Amino acid sequence: MPVDLKALSGYWYEVARSPDLDESVCQNYTFPASPNADNKLEIQTEYHGIFNWNIGESVQMSVTYKLLDTDATSYALFCGYIGIAPVPLFKVLTRKRELITEEKNKVQQKFNTFVDKQLIWIEQSDEKCNSAMRSAGGFIVALALVLLIRQRNF
Repeated sequence: MPVDLKALSGYWYEVARSPDLDESVCQNYTFPASPNADNKLEIQTEYHGIFNWNIGESVQMSVTYKLLDTDATSYALFCGYIGIAPVPLFKVLTRKRELITEEKNKVQQKFNTFVDKQLIWIEQSDEKCNSAMRSAGGFIVALALVLLIRQRNF
């Protein structure tokens, strides 16, 4: 399926996933209108949630997502793979922060044309997400500063 990157570009909310392996909530994505020089999409992520960090240990995980289906205006269904992991990761992104029941049912039906699983819906309410939204890059910079200050004090 050819993808219209300009139509897909912009801000998306993660409203559902399967399985529920990720502890982050209020995860949002900004898709660019065109690929970078390496012909890859540099997708910006924002989140609110829990991430476990092991100081002194470096783990790099690459997740490859494939677009299963989208209308580019209201929903996008993705399937992700991590290396040789036996379980695919599914994400549902929408242009709206929260969906009403009829919209969730429509997305679930679309999802079930690809896989027969129940989606896990994620809360994206204004109250929960706006109070503590963080940019992933900003969080990493703040963490690096805390570690640097801590190291200087020892």
